[in-house]
Amino acid sequence: MDEKIIERMLKRRVEEAIPGAKCLKFVSPGYTGVPDRIILLPGGSVVFVELKRPGKEPRQRQLFVQSRFRRLGFTVAGCVDSPEAVDQVVQMCKDRCCSGTRGYTERGGSEERIRKGGDAG
Repeated sequence: MDEKIIERMLKRRVEEAIPGAKCLKFVSPGYTGVPDRIILLPGGSVVFVELKRPGKEPRQRQLFVQSRFRRLGFTVAGCVDSPEAVDQVVQMCKDRCCSGTRGYTERGGSEERIRKGGDAG
């Protein structure tokens, strides 16, 4: 499955599942390795998402940026590469939006690596 298909699926599912949520393409000229998408949730929560083709791993720079974002207190889904992983991100966003929580863990944790058929880790 192509990364673009997973990306479109994420955008559609987030925006359909959570009224008012926005799943925006994230680009940062002059700062490489940023996640592909930024999800803005009602209530002010933000989730960054790195999308990959199935079986592909994030580059070293991407891992560094994800780590830096997490240290700043942001939630980062570090490797979304399947429809199942998209569903996990959508559920995580729903939980955050409805419960009003701003983060699950201080440094990574369950949102760090969302992969097909597996837990974060």
